Amino acid sequence: MADQSQQPAAVDGGLQQLYPPPPPYFKLAEQGLISPPPVIEGEYPQFGELYTTEDGLPALQVRRLYKIDDDGSINIKEQLLALHRELTVNLLELLEVLVDRPSGYARQVENVGLVLRNMIFLANQLRPAQARATVLQSLKETLKGKKRAIKNLQKATQGADEAVNKAIETLKSAERCMEG
Repeated sequence: MADQSQQPAAVDGGLQQLYPPPPPYFKLAEQGLISPPPVIEGEYPQFGELYTTEDGLPALQVRRLYKIDDDGSINIKEQLLALHRELTVNLLELLEVLVDRPSGYARQVENVGLVLRNMIFLANQLRPAQARATVLQSLKETLKGKKRAIKNLQKATQGADEAVNKAIETLKSAERCMEG
């Protein structure tokens, strides 16, 4: 019964293939006749958005609402808290506008979007630090596991040494009994 399920079923006098044959242009690729497309460098459009091949975080495309220190650094935690407060205020203002004059909500929605874009930009600035912390934590966990394995191996080695020493003592005592 198991042999029948492994064999392909016969269809119209021929064997049905499990997978279709590769497309004919694959033969050209085997011969090296088709070269891959050139690597895209710089900016390129995709799905209506402009992307870049450069590594790194994209620049902020809207008005900056956070403060940069004199040395060019950003206190991200402080600025995110400030932007969060501003977001709360803007959301309350949006609710007031929706209650008082519903047709004038567009400006408040833009303000909320501006604050959110700034918050997302600052949160993205934390990604490299988050990645480093994640790798560091992973390495620490790996190190702990290896240390546990070494301790277990040392215990097993110590137990084996004790068993061998005990066996040697037993053999010596048996040898003495046989001689005496």
